[in-house]
Amino acid sequence: MAGYYATNTSEKNLRKLERGVVVTVFCSSKKKPENVTLRAILETKEIICILYEGGKPEYRVYLPSVKEVRPGLNSPDFERWPDETAKYDPGMAMAIFHGLEFNLSCLSIVALDPNDFPALMEGMTQLVSETKVASYQIQKERWLWKEFYKIQKNEASAYGTDRLEKQFYIKTLRDLKSWLAKMNYKLKNKEAKRLLKHLKLKEKMVFQEFYMLFEELVHSDDIISKHFNQYLSGKTGERQMRPERFVDFLQTEQNETFSVETAKLMIKHFVDDQMRGTLGSMHFTEKEFYDYLLSPDNSVWNPEQEQITMDMSQPLCDYWIASSHNTYLTGNQMNSDSSVETYARALRMGCRCVELDCWDGTDGIPIIRHGKTLTSSVKFDDVVKMIKANAWQTSEFPVILSLENHCSLQQQRHMASVLKETFKDELVTAPLDAMERQLPSPELLRRRILIKDRKLKVDEGSDEKKFSLDVRKSGILHILDQAERAWVPLKCVLTEKELMYSPKDDYEGEDVEDDEADEYEDYDSEDENIEMEPWFHGKLSRGRREAEELLKEKKSHGDGTYLVRERDNGSGYSISFWLSGKANHCRIQSRVEDDGTKIYYFNDSTCKTTVKELLDYYRENPLYLATNKSVLLNESIYHPPDYITQPWYFSSVNRRAAEEMLRRNPEDGRFLVRPGSAKDSFALSFRYHGKIRHFRISKHCGPYVLGLYRFSSLVKLVDFFKKSPLYRKMKLGKPAVGSTTDQQTLFQADDCDIYGCSIYSDPNSPEGLSMVNVKALYDFRGNQCDQMTFRRGALIRNVKEEDCPWWRGDLGDMRQLLFPANYVEVIPEKEDDKTDLEKESGIIDLAGGIVEISREVEGKKNVLNIFSNKTAKPFVIGFDHHREMTDWGDAIRSNVAALENRDRKRSAQEGIDNRAVELSDLVVYCRAVAFDTKTIPGRHSEMSSLSESKIAPFLTTDRMTTITNYNCYQLSRIYPKALRITSDNYDPVPMWTSGCQMVALNYQTPDKPMQLNQGWFRQNGKCGYVLKPPCMREAYFNPFDLRTLSTVPKLSLTITIHCGRLLTVGACLRPFIVMEVMGIPIDNKRIRTGLREENNGLTPVWDDEAHVLDIVCPPMALLRFELCSDNEVIDQKVLAQATIPVLALRAGFRSVPLQNAYSENLPLSSLLIHLAINDTENESLSRIAEEVRNMYQTLASLNRDPQKVRKLMDTEKKILESLEEKKKNSNIYGEFTIPRHKKT
Repeated sequence: MAGYYATNTSEKNLRKLERGVVVTVFCSSKKKPENVTLRAILETKEIICILYEGGKPEYRVYLPSVKEVRPGLNSPDFERWPDETAKYDPGMAMAIFHGLEFNLSCLSIVALDPNDFPALMEGMTQLVSETKVASYQIQKERWLWKEFYKIQKNEASAYGTDRLEKQFYIKTLRDLKSWLAKMNYKLKNKEAKRLLKHLKLKEKMVFQEFYMLFEELVHSDDIISKHFNQYLSGKTGERQMRPERFVDFLQTEQNETFSVETAKLMIKHFVDDQMRGTLGSMHFTEKEFYDYLLSPDNSVWNPEQEQITMDMSQPLCDYWIASSHNTYLTGNQMNSDSSVETYARALRMGCRCVELDCWDGTDGIPIIRHGKTLTSSVKFDDVVKMIKANAWQTSEFPVILSLENHCSLQQQRHMASVLKETFKDELVTAPLDAMERQLPSPELLRRRILIKDRKLKVDEGSDEKKFSLDVRKSGILHILDQAERAWVPLKCVLTEKELMYSPKDDYEGEDVEDDEADEYEDYDSEDENIEMEPWFHGKLSRGRREAEELLKEKKSHGDGTYLVRERDNGSGYSISFWLSGKANHCRIQSRVEDDGTKIYYFNDSTCKTTVKELLDYYRENPLYLATNKSVLLNESIYHPPDYITQPWYFSSVNRRAAEEMLRRNPEDGRFLVRPGSAKDSFALSFRYHGKIRHFRISKHCGPYVLGLYRFSSLVKLVDFFKKSPLYRKMKLGKPAVGSTTDQQTLFQADDCDIYGCSIYSDPNSPEGLSMVNVKALYDFRGNQCDQMTFRRGALIRNVKEEDCPWWRGDLGDMRQLLFPANYVEVIPEKEDDKTDLEKESGIIDLAGGIVEISREVEGKKNVLNIFSNKTAKPFVIGFDHHREMTDWGDAIRSNVAALENRDRKRSAQEGIDNRAVELSDLVVYCRAVAFDTKTIPGRHSEMSSLSESKIAPFLTTDRMTTITNYNCYQLSRIYPKALRITSDNYDPVPMWTSGCQMVALNYQTPDKPMQLNQGWFRQNGKCGYVLKPPCMREAYFNPFDLRTLSTVPKLSLTITIHCGRLLTVGACLRPFIVMEVMGIPIDNKRIRTGLREENNGLTPVWDDEAHVLDIVCPPMALLRFELCSDNEVIDQKVLAQATIPVLALRAGFRSVPLQNAYSENLPLSSLLIHLAINDTENESLSRIAEEVRNMYQTLASLNRDPQKVRKLMDTEKKILESLEEKKKNSNIYGEFTIPRHKKT
């Protein structure tokens, strides 16, 4: 038993718990709190409470069933006795929530001695944690200890203080047979005596002997000898599986590849035997391997699904969301209790949408209950606090609070206040992006709370406008700095609700919109840039027809004359060439090799890494088009450069003429491009602050180079510098107009300085850059001649801020040397000269504001005072002209009046809609509206709730697309019909297959629909969000129409049930297994095994025939196993179950851990199955490839028709390549954004 003591935490705490600690227990089943002795039974992993030594346990907690250990006086038991609870220190109290049902039991305890509480809290937390990660062998042993104690005539003696010194026995064979009968196992006397003789045991057994007997009873020699003999070695009774053979088993049977060292670690973890020694002696015994086969370590459930495996960056409407109905109820809808604990339970189970039915409370505080019934109520405030405490325990993705709001306006305002105070920044109160046109993703909404409710009708349709920055007026205004009594020029923007101001930037040149920002992409000389080739004509406006006309014009050049163009569909390139008196067209194929290299080809025989290399090859080698038909590429049709037709390019202008033209264009930023004096060069002439600058653009068999910039075309160069500064902060403006030969010019020549300095300028020189000064943060010593050395605090001048790790600057006599950018900080220009107002941005809320004309202030005669209800002092604006003051004053007054009018309308609408403004403002992405087929699709922020009865007419072949189209853009929530007063659930699968995101179920009810829900949302890390497959994210998806499923890979499951273990739930006589697939209508199937006649619940063997289940849409399918009994005495036909998404299955010999009706694992209960997962399409291709291989092998062996053999080999190769490509592209869920085609 000593092996049960932990070595990684405090031994003292565990010893103390094992001896027993006196505590006060608060329990709802008792009349008052009472003092008991709390004791940990380490071998069974139980906590018991006894009133006196030798007495039966009053309370018992099975540690594997503990869901939460909550510190403090925070449980329903403590709330029941507020006067008694007030006497105790919260720092000495805790509550243990445990159970295998939805409604958990609670053991609320308070330590009487302050020295005992650390042992209680830390020891309990440690034991619960160790229990969760215990190996299968440890789980089996503690379960057997628990059963062993149950067999004792005086079970209470097993929990006494002297139990560690006692020796316990199973005293008679009768006691053993009685226990086995409870396990649904009938052991005859003759068989019992044979077993005892074989194991050399007597009828009186200690635990170790009981353990040996149990292992013998649950072991199946038939299963091992029939399926796994080849992996075991050694004589009978001592057979072992070495790590090397375990690797063979995993690879051959399970389709898993592991190294021998990894296999040793897997064995070590599973066996968990400290006596086994080092890894060198690791092995499975035959019985240990059989245990492994039936253990969770070998589960059919793919453990990768315990993590987030899906793309969480798609819009919310692209996910199924785990949702609860009447979350507050513990039972039926008529007279059951409401509880705040149900919210904690649902959220910890992975639920992401909970329901709050809100009604007026008699004390002014809203309550939550099922209206107009006998159910009890809980306070709204308590529920919100419980949600806050448990929202992120299982998942960090958004929680939706679905409000069913029946409260008065006053109590709604209280609700809004509580929501904001409790959740603070977690509460979404405005769109994440003012310009968004679809719902945000779960990733963007991590740890955020969304409110679902109706909004005021006056607000409907106004949110997009309300939250967009609709600019009414903007400009540079002079604002009075109250502290400095000086006028500060600030950039001001007037919107519907606010006057925003920010420091005036010193940008020179024309303003550029944000969406015009351009990013420089360097030309890569190692990559082909086909746009620079003279034979490339780009995308022709009339496509193939225009190419044919160009070839006809040049037909005198003869066969092989060609050009290359973009394909008409914009995907890839085509070559058009002249041959035999007509134009021909051929697609240039391309693909990406495994090493990432892109290759081009006309056929597989010749592949090149660039189109140019491919064309050069076929200038010297014929391109075979068909039998006896080929072409040798000859002369290409020249495509004039893209800059020829541009208004800024002047082919006949030299430098002097360019200067004359720019002198007659006095606007800064005017420019032109002309041929340079050197070969393969150009010049860009540019007007900047009264000076004319010339920039040399060189080109020699490569890109167009300007300074450090390189471009594939002149057009790209010009476009880039129109959006990014060319010289200092000036961008290219408008092209120069006119010429030196015009008799009349548009402008009169001015007296500008032509050069300023040298003839040619460099945009990357210090002179041409926007320079800053920086201050050294650390010492730095350069170790190369071009690196700077400086001390901390040094001032480095003439530095250009660049997005690179090294900058250049001047320090003393060191000129433009390199230094690390992260060693310095930029000194803002004239920062010290700025006032506080110049350094900050701000917002003036116009709601309730007053605008007044003021007398002269600090030299300005035209002054406006703006008073806001949120600031004490006025915001003072000065103007140079009276008209300007009048315009701004009228605009601000108009906005203030509009806001007052809106507030009046909203206040009036509150009474009509019974919705408080404060609560309405919290509804952003889940605005509840009535379902209307005429408005599909509607606004992305609107959603509808439909009962199962209302949605039923749409779940038909001809009307399904109405719902699927809606769900492509908006959220929908489905809830049970009103007649389900027992809180039973409807089948959620048809709702899921129609795309409905929030299919709300009664989590407290242990029925089949809820089991399906738990199985479905177990995938993707149990985060409560499951991504729909791409086919379902398309408008007009229809699960009844197989054409909409054409892109989904189909699967075939072949399942064989071999045996079970510990099928001991209920009176499991004559058991059989039902297998069911649930998904789209065509996939729904249900099959069963035969009956097991003998009474053997420990290890029933079926070795049934294989059952084949073909699945058309695996991403929407669930596979369900049911353990059923043919016993007519009991009403419950389904005794245990397991529900698993088809895409979360693993092939091979696998265990299926069984669960109870609440989807909680049953100790050690499982099935052993064999599962084969086949891709039906790929299987067909594989069979064809095999047939082709057999054909050419037969021909080759007979030495017949070598050419046909080669063709068959090529055919096989292409089939296999196609199979490999399918595997690479078989990402069923996809990581890309699905295009949304709205209904018109």
